[in-house]
Amino acid sequence: MTMAEIGIRARMLVKDIMTSPVITIDEDEPVNKAAQLMDQHNLGCIIVTSKQGKPLGIITERDLVARVLAKNTLPRKLTAK
Repeated sequence: MTMAEIGIRARMLVKDIMTSPVITIDEDEPVNKAAQLMDQHNLGCIIVTSKQGKPLGIITERDLVARVLAKNTLPRKLTAK
């Protein structure tokens, strides 16, 4: 049985897994807002943008765990940047 026969594509495109519209957060917003948006939209990550709307990076669930929770930092005191 081939991958195609069981419904698995050998090549996956971004459009196959992305949400539309893309959910973003401004770089100056607090991290807790990023977590709230991720929860509200059922996302595992969120794009961080500049004031001009250009993508700067990404915050993942892993980032929230390793960089905020594990260090016992208050999410409202950290910015998405």
